[in-house]
Amino acid sequence: MRDLYVQGGRVVATRPRHAQTLALAGLVLAGGVNAHEHLELNHYPRTRFAPRYDNAHQWGEAVNAQLDSEPYKTLRQHPYWDKILVGAMKNLLAGVTTVIQHGRADPTLFRRALPVRVLRPYAWAHTLHFTPHADIQKAYRASKGRVPFFIHLAEGTDDTARAEYAALKRLGCVGANTVLIHAVGMSAVDRADALAHGCRVVWCPSSNAFLLGATLAPQDWGAALTLGSDSRLTADGDFLDEVAHARAYDPRTLPQWTAHNARAFGLHDVGHLEVGARADFVLWAGTPDSTPRRHELALVVKDGVPLLGDPALMDALDVPSHACTLDGAPKRLHEGLASLLARNALPVAGLSLD
Repeated sequence: MRDLYVQGGRVVATRPRHAQTLALAGLVLAGGVNAHEHLELNHYPRTRFAPRYDNAHQWGEAVNAQLDSEPYKTLRQHPYWDKILVGAMKNLLAGVTTVIQHGRADPTLFRRALPVRVLRPYAWAHTLHFTPHADIQKAYRASKGRVPFFIHLAEGTDDTARAEYAALKRLGCVGANTVLIHAVGMSAVDRADALAHGCRVVWCPSSNAFLLGATLAPQDWGAALTLGSDSRLTADGDFLDEVAHARAYDPRTLPQWTAHNARAFGLHDVGHLEVGARADFVLWAGTPDSTPRRHELALVVKDGVPLLGDPALMDALDVPSHACTLDGAPKRLHEGLASLLARNALPVAGLSLD
């Protein structure tokens, strides 16, 4: 048991003057850190057109061929803000407060109204298949070896996937800041080389299982391994679902993944609740060795502001809030966030404003 003092959106060492005091029963966990997300893709249905694919490029080509058919045609036409708000809410409802986005660094991602924090700066390329190689080199050079460079790589089980690491290396885009997303098809030799260069890898097991029927062996990557949710286009659901899926292969819990992901990307003020950290935390009446479901989270706080919680807690905190239902459980949502969602034409899966 410990006291947690919050002031100005940060964890502080001593109780602030005129502080509101609340006794919290349960585990207080640092806000989650999601290592891979496409915020703008979470309003799409989970999609595949074959039972499995040899590599994700085959899946991508199949999806591209359907973009002018329904429901994809209509879903593509929604404003970008509406799309990323749905993705942000997916993460917040799962207790995630910091997201690593894979896609263009659109200024909209960094609006204060977005209910999650998005990592910046970063550099990225989509894939060797869909991105011109000159553009990949340009993006990597722009990172100057100092900010993370993200790329989907070896997302498959065939020779095409196995050849991709060597191709990326020939382009001169392998270094200590390179982050390989998926890496299912990498050989042991290439994996050893990537580790020697200081690369990190992002693991999205439910997405891999859905598309490829296979995933990487987490023990092969050691401390270089991070965990991401991917989007609802291919994944089971949210970050909590991914933690539960990962635990079939790796025993780490939500707090362990959160702290590890933060350290892996040099995020020194999130992923923990020591003095100086951002006041991002969740309250859960569970046990440390299990994984919560999102309706079980009694409170979700970002930068010291309660954004979602059980009705009694939100009332006790005197937060202006709006009644809602999450996966059948009554909750209250911060009034400002509820107002944003009320103006959004896209639904958030499992959430309804009462």
